[in-house]
Amino acid sequence: MVDAHPAPFSKRDIEGTIAQWGDTLALRIPKARTKQTGAKNDSTVSVSVENGRMVIQPVHRQRKDPLQELVTIITLENRQPAARQVDIQPVRWGPTRPTLRPTHPLFLSPFFCRTSSLPQFLLTR
Repeated sequence: MVDAHPAPFSKRDIEGTIAQWGDTLALRIPKARTKQTGAKNDSTVSVSVENGRMVIQPVHRQRKDPLQELVTIITLENRQPAARQVDIQPVRWGPTRPTLRPTHPLFLSPFFCRTSSLPQFLLTR
């Protein structure tokens, strides 16, 4: 049953527009209202009728943790072999190189670095 005399608009009400969109009708909501409600493009809403009025409310779905969803599908059959069953040996990358000290002649070479950026106590001998 639709009210013959709907309640008058208050100062807080903003008019929207219902327009044809394909085979359905779509409600165009002013940007000011969407900012107030946090509605975004492709937001899911529930549309109900209460006392002859259309009531539109956002649908808040609880999002599952993606990691938790993945963990729930792990079974004994689809698990990878445990790391302790795999023979893992450390890799030797060869001998270590000697490091150049700040007082090394090559380190103080103008071709190697700028001596002006070195602390003064390293430049005096």
